Parts: sequence; C-alpha cells; structure tokens
Amino acid sequence: MLVLSRFLGESIRIDDDVLMTVAVLGPEFVELAVSSDDQSEPHLVTLGIGQKVIVATDVSLVMIRNTNGKVRLGIDAPRGTRIERTDVRDEE
Repeated sequence: MLVLSRFLGESIRIDDDVLMTVAVLGPEFVELAVSSDDQSEPHLVTLGIGQKVIVATDVSLVMIRNTNGKVRLGIDAPRGTRIERTDVRDEE
C-alpha cells in the first residue's frame, strides 16, 4: 500500500486515467472529486476513516486519517500502476 498525504485542493493522478482531488476535508471524513477521461463531470465520493472505495480497475483507496488539515490516503494498486501527486508532476 502506498500512503500519500494531501491538503485541501491537492490531487492524485492514477495512470493518466483517474484524477482525485480533495474537495472537502472534515474532522473524520474526506470528500474527493473523482474524474476520469471518459466522464464529463467528476463524481463526489465521501470516505470516513477506514472506509475504502474502488477508483479504477484493481485500484482501491482508503482514508487512513485526517490530522491538521492533511488527509492520509492509502492506495492499493498493481505493481506498475503509475500514481502521481499532481503538485510534483506540475513542477516537472
């Protein structure tokens, strides 16, 4: 499992197909705007601590915790799946 921390408004991209952006950050939940190349509008997904959602084929996401305005998300994906923080990708 890969664990990434994200602040409000920050995103994670999976294999150039799925973009997940932290839209709302509550004390015990996170709301993610999840969009893919085949959708015109993002879907809003709300996760509580420990809850898991499937975001792509063989890729799941779990909310681990929210501390000081930063959410920690765990991502389970097959080896070779490209997972990028968009802030790092945009700097290149």
